Amino acid sequence: VNLAKLNCLAGEKAMASASFSSAIVYLKAGISILNEGHLKMDNELYIKMYVLSAEAEYCIGNFIEMKKTLDFVLTEAGCLDDKLRAYSTLVHALGAQNKMNEAIEIGLDVLAQLGEEFPSIPDYSYTIKDHLKTKKML
Repeated sequence: VNLAKLNCLAGEKAMASASFSSAIVYLKAGISILNEGHLKMDNELYIKMYVLSAEAEYCIGNFIEMKKTLDFVLTEAGCLDDKLRAYSTLVHALGAQNKMNEAIEIGLDVLAQLGEEFPSIPDYSYTIKDHLKTKKML
């Protein structure tokens, strides 16, 4: 597990210096070290490496591999908090691919899971009501 943590750290450093291909190599090496049994032991590290790997794939424009990686995270992550960064990356990637409707749909779905409901077709009265509600809170 320590070697996997070092790979994760190296991947983070590579990401910070915009060396995304190197980051992918480090992160995939770390992921391969943590087999399925370790997922239960250090789920946070496992999910973190997968999300970072997906972000690096996004940065180099490899949307197919990014999507596969994010699908794994969204399937395996236990709670919504573990999935939020993956959803954020997915929404950004969909926007970059000019798939705005899909990005908005996923974003609204995540907001609904967080307790923020939005009508599918907001009307003027809804907008005014929420504006006044927000103004009152300020």
